[in-house]
Amino acid sequence: LSDVVWAFAEAGQPKPKVFQKVADHIVRRVGWLKKFTAREVSNLVWAFAKNEEPHSKLFEKVGNHVVVAAAAAAGLDDDDSSSELFGAKELSDVVWAFAKAEESQPRLFEMVTGRIVALDDLHSLEPRELSNLLWAFAWAEELPKPQLFEKVANHMLAELDDLRSFGPQDLTNVVWAFARAGVSQPALFGKVAEHVVELGDDGLHAFGTHNCSQILWAFESSEFVHAQLAEKMTAYVDEQMIDDETLEEESDEVLENSNSLSA
Repeated sequence: LSDVVWAFAEAGQPKPKVFQKVADHIVRRVGWLKKFTAREVSNLVWAFAKNEEPHSKLFEKVGNHVVVAAAAAAGLDDDDSSSELFGAKELSDVVWAFAKAEESQPRLFEMVTGRIVALDDLHSLEPRELSNLLWAFAWAEELPKPQLFEKVANHMLAELDDLRSFGPQDLTNVVWAFARAGVSQPALFGKVAEHVVELGDDGLHAFGTHNCSQILWAFESSEFVHAQLAEKMTAYVDEQMIDDETLEEESDEVLENSNSLSA
C-alpha cells in the first residue's frame, strides 16, 4: 500500500480517493503498521504530505507507531514486535512529512531529536535528508532543540571538507532553518557564504531568485554579515526582477499589437 501512494506522489498525480481509501484501511486495523518496514512507513507519510492529502488520524497512528517502535528498539518498551529499527534516513523523512502536513506530534519530534543527537556521526544522511531534517524542526515549531541543530552544524563544519554535495535547495533550507529556529551558527553561515561565492555567477544563478531571497533573509535575520555574498545575491535578484518586468512589458506590448491587428 505504501508503494502505491508513494508512486502516485512521486509522479505528481493527485488521487484523493485512492489516498483516502488507503488511509482508512490502515487506520481501521489495529496493529497493522507492524507489518510495514520502517522504509514503508516513512514512504507512506511522505507520499501523503507530498501530495497534500490530509488525514490526521493516519498521521496520529503513524506517529505513535514510530515512537513505540523507537522505544522498543532502545529496550524501553516490552513490545519488541513494533517493526524494525527506524534509522536516521527514515526518521528524517517522517518528521519532514509531519511538518509538511502540519501535523503536530511533540513526542515524535522529541524522540527524533534524541536519536539524531545520540548518533556517532551523520554520514548515513544525504544532504537532502540533513536539510529536510532541519527544515522540519524549524517549520513545525516543535520546540526546536539547539543540540540537534548543533549536531548537524558540527557535521557540516568538521566532517565535510566542502559543500559541493549540497544543492541550492539544500543550502537554502539549512540556513533558513537555523534562522527560523533562532539558533546562531556563524561558522556554518560563513562556510555556506564562501561556498556560494566560490561558485561564481553561473553557480549563483542556479539558486534562482527565490532561494537567493531566502538566503538573504536568513543571513539578515541571524545578523550574520558577508558583504560579498550579499552584494552578489542582491545584484542578481535585482537584475532578475528588472528582466522579468521588461519581459512582462514586452509581452503586454505584443498582446496589444496582436489585438490591434485582429480588430
